[in-house]
Formats: sequence, C-alpha cells, structure tokens
Amino acid sequence: VVDVAQEVGATAIVKGLRAVSDFENELQMAQMNKQLSGVETLFIPTSSQHSFIASRLLREVARFGGDVKAFVPTVVAQRLVRLLCDRCKTQKSLSRRDFDADPRLSALGLKIGETVFNPKGCERCGGVGYRGRSGVFEVLEVTGEIRDLIGAKADFGALDAAAMKAGMTTMIEDAVGKCRTGATSVAEALRVTTIR
Repeated sequence: VVDVAQEVGATAIVKGLRAVSDFENELQMAQMNKQLSGVETLFIPTSSQHSFIASRLLREVARFGGDVKAFVPTVVAQRLVRLLCDRCKTQKSLSRRDFDADPRLSALGLKIGETVFNPKGCERCGGVGYRGRSGVFEVLEVTGEIRDLIGAKADFGALDAAAMKAGMTTMIEDAVGKCRTGATSVAEALRVTTIR
C-alpha cells in the first residue's frame, strides 16, 4: 500500500476500522509505514449501524435461511488503471481500419473519428508511456429491488440488469470515460475490465 501511495504522490492512507480490536494491529502497521516512508495513516471508524456485521456472521445467517438483505450495503468494485504520461502521450483519431482490426472498440461505445490517446514513452515515465494510477469504479447501490433479488438468490445476470436499469455506471463505462479524457488508453481499459 505504501509503495502505491508513494508512486501516486499520496502522503496519507485512509483506512476504515470495524471494531476496536482491529486498531491495535492497524496502529502498528501505521507506525511502521510512517517510520519507513513518511506516509501517514488516518483511521475512520465504521458507522455503529454496521459495526457488528462480519462476513462470517452473514454467511451463517444466510446458511440457516435468515434474511440478510438489510445488512448488505452499497457494493463498490474497483480496478487500478495506469495513467498515461502527460509528457509523451499521443492522440489518435479512430478510423474504420482501427474498428476492423479490433471489434471491441464498437463494444466499448467508441465511434469512428473519436479521439483516443496512446502511450509513447519518454525519460519521465521510464519509457513505458504510463505514470501513476487511478481507480475505475462500479458502484452498486443496493435498492429495494436489488435487495429483493439478493434475497431471492437471483443470478448475476438478473442483478446486473436491474442495476444497469437503475442507472449504474459499469466499470468499463468509467474506464472508457477516462480514455476519452486522455487519462488512460483503450488498451489499458481493456486490460483491467471486462466488456459486458
């Protein structure tokens, strides 16, 4: 964690604590991180509404037929994409030839003539074309409909369809947005995410 924090220039790490018993071990790690790297750690306690919830406990309740819908909060999925080096990235207008060579471009919602960016490599980025990382996210808000589907043990397809109908931005959509702004490349978005 400290290596990533230093790579992206962060001076602090934020960690959540579920219970007081977690603090002793986390405090030791925080002090070691500070000593070795200078990176501070900030602790945020969980809401008392969820502090007693443990995955082990929820699995046990569900196994015996109990209703766990009320205990399932918002779900966040994330991946890290490498950021294009601002100094050397190149831009490209997508052509018919690009779409013929890689049909996934259409599946991403990209269009002919749209501008995307690619890595090149320079002394600043060590010749790789990328420098730093950023998250791409998918946030599933557990609404009443989603809770009902979870309670009914619906399959992934049904949950995914309901979430997208409710307006969820998928991880790939977030990644493509970062491609359009020049933050990352299409190749990097495809490396860390999946087209649905």
